[in-house]
Amino acid sequence: MQTSPNPRRSPHGAALSACFRHFVRVLGLLLLNLLVRGVALLPLILALDGHNVLGFPRAHVIPMSLLACLPLYALIVMPFVFFTRSTLFWVVGWRDTAPACALSNFGRWLLAGLLRLLRALPFVAPIAALTITFYVYWTMAGFNEFGLMINDIGALIGGDYAHGIALIALAFIVFTLLAVLGWRRDLPFAFLSVDAKGIHRALKASRAVRRRKLNGLGRTSLINFLITLPAIGASLYFIVDYLRSMMVGDLQWDLTMLLTTLTTFDFPQEVYVRIGIALVILYLPFVLWRKAALAHTIGQASIKASR
Repeated sequence: MQTSPNPRRSPHGAALSACFRHFVRVLGLLLLNLLVRGVALLPLILALDGHNVLGFPRAHVIPMSLLACLPLYALIVMPFVFFTRSTLFWVVGWRDTAPACALSNFGRWLLAGLLRLLRALPFVAPIAALTITFYVYWTMAGFNEFGLMINDIGALIGGDYAHGIALIALAFIVFTLLAVLGWRRDLPFAFLSVDAKGIHRALKASRAVRRRKLNGLGRTSLINFLITLPAIGASLYFIVDYLRSMMVGDLQWDLTMLLTTLTTFDFPQEVYVRIGIALVILYLPFVLWRKAALAHTIGQASIKASR
């Protein structure tokens, strides 16, 4: 095996050293991931630029373009997720050779990616159903009917309009957490050499890592989340700053304005530019470092789980 990882080093410290040691390979991975995600998001990018190339209804062009990105993400991005993460597994020293970006491997990565999506579907379905239902009801029902629906929801706990909003917000939070937990369930899967071991063996090894009580994934994931907070905070600041300038202090009016803006992505160009700059500076440089830290942690846990 190449340089063996130091088990005493922190995952992020070991990952940082490994990324600098294989800087050219890691930079290539970053550019490759930007490319494939750009291709997958092309319908949305074109829609945001005012080009309705897929002929969607004008009132729903951006949300429907976003939905059109989902099959592209499954067919293009997911296989390269497995390629990237198994390469990072090599970068941090947990496999002998870097995976080859060969057609045979791509087929296995595609099947593995579709399997992971299928396994996450029961956990993602509630938030997807709630979001689609909310969007359809908001855009199809009249304003008065929508307000009555929120009142009816609030009345379930003996409340009013404000309580209805709170219940809907709570449902979004709960279902989002469920989706995150369901997606994280197979977190080690993409790192564990699907091309070499086969999908079944990699999934079995992923389960073994996940079942270890002291696998370190929670701590590494928490640090990864903290690393993303500056980018998240900056993006939210630009969005909230714009929305705040439009609010008048009336709950129903402000909610209407807020929902209309968010569901139509109706933000000025400068908001998108500011968010883009923030992501390039505060998010992009740290993406593969965070994933490499996960690779280091999962590698350690898989070794312990196999003993």
